[in-house]
Amino acid sequence: MGNSLFVCGIDQEAGSSVVTLGLYGVLRKAVRELAFYKPIGAGAADSDTRVMQSAYQIPPHLLGTSGVSLEEARGLIAAQRQEDLLGRVEQSYNPLREKAQFILVQGINNPKVVSLFDVEINRHIAAHLRTPVLMVARGSLSGERTDVEQLVASIVNNKRSFEEHEVEVIGVVVNRVKDAPFDDVCRRITE
Repeated sequence: MGNSLFVCGIDQEAGSSVVTLGLYGVLRKAVRELAFYKPIGAGAADSDTRVMQSAYQIPPHLLGTSGVSLEEARGLIAAQRQEDLLGRVEQSYNPLREKAQFILVQGINNPKVVSLFDVEINRHIAAHLRTPVLMVARGSLSGERTDVEQLVASIVNNKRSFEEHEVEVIGVVVNRVKDAPFDDVCRRITE
């Protein structure tokens, strides 16, 4: 897998923050110099970054953000200035690369809405950093029944899109599957 992993939600309220939090807890048992990096967010004030810092007391030299807000990142992508965005991300990522044995990267996590720009931004960053991706998908929202066809289509389309950008997808975590046979969901996703 290399020395990094990019965790990103592919749906609104997918639960990528919870997956990242748990994964960091598991990885820190095996990796001494484990870094956390949030390329797009509110910098040091970012809620996910604060939760990670609070939960694991990550040393400052192993905690990173690019300081690029979601609105700014969306604007740069819309203006076809992805190289500006990627340059800023790389500039803040490289110091972690030098200090850490492994970097857990959390993609855009916007619980209210996931725009096409957000998915595109995650793809650009993962490809630029040459890090494999763990996708996080949502089975259903607020008690709705899981639409297995829609879930599978979302996973397949996002996986294909990452692979078209030469990003390895190592797996998918599916949260919130409701009123759908678990075995059927697993079989359809792995086909």
